[in-house]
Amino acid sequence: MRYFKTTGLLIALAVMTGLCAGCAYRQRVLLGLDDYSANPEAYKNFEVVITASLEDICSRYEQYRGKRVQVTAPCAYFGHAQFWTWQVLLSDNGRTLRCYTHHYRIKAEWDAENLLMRARADRQPVTVNGVLYRDGIDIREIIYREQTVRPHVKPLRVYPFFDYYY
Repeated sequence: MRYFKTTGLLIALAVMTGLCAGCAYRQRVLLGLDDYSANPEAYKNFEVVITASLEDICSRYEQYRGKRVQVTAPCAYFGHAQFWTWQVLLSDNGRTLRCYTHHYRIKAEWDAENLLMRARADRQPVTVNGVLYRDGIDIREIIYREQTVRPHVKPLRVYPFFDYYY
Protein backbone atom coordinates (compact mmCIF):
# COMPACT_ATOMS: atom_id res chain seq x y z
CA MET A 1 0.00 0.00 0.00
CA ARG A 2 2.86 2.32 0.80
CA TYR A 3 4.25 1.83 -2.72
CA PHE A 4 1.06 3.19 -4.30
CA LYS A 5 1.02 6.32 -2.14
CA THR A 6 4.62 7.13 -3.04
CA THR A 7 4.07 6.43 -6.73
CA GLY A 8 0.92 8.57 -6.81
CA LEU A 9 2.77 11.39 -5.11
CA LEU A 10 5.62 11.20 -7.62
CA ILE A 11 3.20 11.17 -10.55
CA ALA A 12 1.34 14.21 -9.15
CA LEU A 13 4.66 16.00 -8.62
CA ALA A 14 5.78 15.23 -12.20
CA VAL A 15 2.48 16.51 -13.61
CA MET A 16 2.66 19.74 -11.58
CA THR A 17 6.27 20.30 -12.64
CA GLY A 18 5.30 19.83 -16.29
CA LEU A 19 2.40 22.26 -15.97
CA CYS A 20 4.58 24.87 -14.30
CA ALA A 21 7.25 24.50 -16.98
CA GLY A 22 4.64 24.95 -19.70
CA CYS A 23 3.40 28.19 -18.13
CA ALA A 24 6.85 29.70 -17.64
CA TYR A 25 7.72 33.03 -19.21
CA ARG A 26 9.87 33.06 -22.29
CA GLN A 27 13.26 34.70 -21.94
CA ARG A 28 13.35 38.26 -23.32
CA VAL A 29 15.94 39.09 -25.95
CA LEU A 30 16.76 42.69 -26.93
CA LEU A 31 18.33 43.03 -30.36
CA GLY A 32 18.42 45.18 -33.47
CA LEU A 33 16.18 44.76 -36.51
CA ASP A 34 19.06 43.72 -38.78
CA ASP A 35 20.17 40.98 -36.36
CA TYR A 36 16.61 39.68 -36.05
CA SER A 37 15.93 39.82 -39.80
CA ALA A 38 19.12 37.86 -40.54
CA ASN A 39 17.86 34.77 -38.66
CA PRO A 40 14.34 35.03 -37.16
CA GLU A 41 14.10 31.25 -36.61
CA ALA A 42 16.88 31.39 -34.02
CA TYR A 43 14.65 33.52 -31.79
CA LYS A 44 11.34 31.65 -32.07
CA ASN A 45 11.49 30.41 -28.45
CA PHE A 46 12.26 33.87 -27.07
CA GLU A 47 10.28 37.03 -26.45
CA VAL A 48 11.93 39.28 -29.04
CA VAL A 49 12.04 43.04 -28.42
CA ILE A 50 13.68 45.05 -31.17
CA THR A 51 15.56 48.09 -29.90
CA ALA A 52 15.84 51.10 -32.16
CA SER A 53 16.27 54.85 -32.16
CA LEU A 54 13.31 57.10 -32.86
CA GLU A 55 14.92 58.26 -36.09
CA ASP A 56 15.42 54.68 -37.30
CA ILE A 57 11.82 53.70 -36.55
CA CYS A 58 10.46 56.74 -38.39
CA SER A 59 12.69 56.18 -41.42
CA ARG A 60 12.04 52.39 -41.72
CA TYR A 61 8.48 52.35 -40.35
CA GLU A 62 7.14 49.54 -42.54
CA GLN A 63 9.98 47.18 -41.59
CA TYR A 64 9.28 47.69 -37.87
CA ARG A 65 5.50 47.58 -38.22
CA GLY A 66 3.83 44.65 -36.42
CA LYS A 67 6.91 43.92 -34.31
CA ARG A 68 7.54 44.60 -30.64
CA VAL A 69 9.91 47.54 -30.43
CA GLN A 70 11.64 49.49 -27.68
CA VAL A 71 12.60 53.12 -28.15
CA THR A 72 14.13 55.68 -25.81
CA ALA A 73 13.43 59.36 -26.47
CA PRO A 74 12.34 62.55 -24.71
CA CYS A 75 8.63 62.82 -23.96
CA ALA A 76 7.17 65.90 -25.66
CA TYR A 77 3.58 65.44 -24.47
CA PHE A 78 1.31 63.07 -22.58
CA GLY A 79 -2.44 63.35 -22.25
CA HIS A 80 -5.53 62.77 -24.37
CA ALA A 81 -5.84 65.76 -26.71
CA GLN A 82 -6.48 65.08 -30.43
CA PHE A 83 -6.42 61.28 -30.19
CA TRP A 84 -8.96 58.64 -29.20
CA THR A 85 -7.09 57.53 -26.06
CA TRP A 86 -4.39 58.61 -23.66
CA GLN A 87 -1.07 59.02 -25.44
CA VAL A 88 2.60 59.79 -25.08
CA LEU A 89 4.36 61.72 -27.85
CA LEU A 90 8.05 60.98 -28.15
CA SER A 91 10.03 63.62 -29.99
CA ASP A 92 13.70 63.83 -30.91
CA ASN A 93 15.51 65.75 -33.69
CA GLY A 94 12.27 66.76 -35.38
CA ARG A 95 10.87 63.21 -35.46
CA THR A 96 7.75 62.36 -33.43
CA LEU A 97 6.06 59.06 -32.63
CA ARG A 98 2.74 58.54 -30.89
CA CYS A 99 2.59 55.85 -28.21
CA TYR A 100 -0.81 54.93 -26.82
CA THR A 101 -2.67 52.20 -25.05
CA HIS A 102 -6.26 51.13 -25.25
CA HIS A 103 -6.09 49.88 -21.65
CA TYR A 104 -5.95 53.40 -20.21
CA ARG A 105 -8.79 54.76 -22.36
CA ILE A 106 -9.11 58.52 -21.83
CA LYS A 107 -7.25 58.91 -18.53
CA ALA A 108 -4.01 57.26 -17.51
CA GLU A 109 -3.49 55.63 -14.14
CA TRP A 110 -1.56 57.51 -11.47
CA ASP A 111 1.62 55.43 -11.79
CA ALA A 112 2.09 56.24 -15.48
CA GLU A 113 1.39 59.93 -15.01
CA ASN A 114 3.78 60.16 -12.04
CA LEU A 115 6.53 58.39 -13.98
CA LEU A 116 6.16 60.75 -16.96
CA MET A 117 5.96 63.86 -14.76
CA ARG A 118 9.21 62.81 -13.04
CA ALA A 119 10.92 62.28 -16.40
CA ARG A 120 9.70 65.65 -17.68
CA ALA A 121 10.85 67.42 -14.50
CA ASP A 122 14.28 65.79 -14.76
CA ARG A 123 14.40 66.50 -18.51
CA GLN A 124 15.35 62.88 -19.17
CA PRO A 125 14.16 60.49 -21.90
CA VAL A 126 11.75 57.61 -21.24
CA THR A 127 11.77 54.14 -22.75
CA VAL A 128 8.60 52.84 -24.35
CA ASN A 129 8.19 49.18 -25.19
CA GLY A 130 5.28 47.91 -27.29
CA VAL A 131 3.97 46.74 -30.65
CA LEU A 132 4.27 49.19 -33.54
CA TYR A 133 1.03 49.57 -35.49
CA ARG A 134 -0.20 51.94 -38.21
CA ASP A 135 -1.00 54.72 -35.72
CA GLY A 136 1.97 54.33 -33.35
CA ILE A 137 3.18 52.07 -30.57
CA ASP A 138 0.64 50.20 -28.45
CA ILE A 139 2.40 50.47 -25.10
CA ARG A 140 3.27 47.34 -23.15
CA GLU A 141 5.78 49.01 -20.79
CA ILE A 142 6.96 52.50 -19.97
CA ILE A 143 10.37 52.55 -18.30
CA TYR A 144 12.10 55.41 -16.54
CA ARG A 145 15.19 54.78 -14.43
CA GLU A 146 14.36 51.70 -12.33
CA GLN A 147 10.57 51.94 -12.55
CA THR A 148 8.46 50.04 -15.07
CA VAL A 149 4.76 50.72 -15.68
CA ARG A 150 2.62 48.15 -17.49
CA PRO A 151 -0.71 49.51 -18.75
CA HIS A 152 -2.51 46.16 -18.59
CA VAL A 153 -1.92 45.97 -14.82
CA LYS A 154 -4.05 48.24 -12.67
CA PRO A 155 -1.78 49.66 -9.96
CA LEU A 156 -2.52 49.28 -6.28
CA ARG A 157 -3.67 52.50 -4.70
CA VAL A 158 -2.38 52.97 -1.16
CA TYR A 159 -4.44 55.57 0.61
CA PRO A 160 -2.99 57.58 3.46
CA PHE A 161 -4.56 57.04 6.88
CA PHE A 162 -6.14 60.51 7.05
CA ASP A 163 -8.05 60.08 3.77
CA TYR A 164 -10.48 57.76 5.52
CA TYR A 165 -11.27 60.08 8.39
CA TYR A 166 -11.18 63.59 6.95
